[in-house]
Amino acid sequence: MTGSQSTVLWGVIGGLSFLVLAQGFVLVTGESIDLAVLFAVAIVVGLLTVVCSARFQRWL
Repeated sequence: MTGSQSTVLWGVIGGLSFLVLAQGFVLVTGESIDLAVLFAVAIVVGLLTVVCSARFQRWL
């Protein structure tokens, strides 16, 4: 697997992990979260994960 494929994979994992945690929050608290906001934050988290994984690729 090349470095760019690895960083994109880490980004997908980061975004999906955020969505799982948000779903757990909804299940525990019973509050609802606007889907547009939820997916926008998930995209931002995924992009930040891509940047961080590219920066720290040696340690991953």
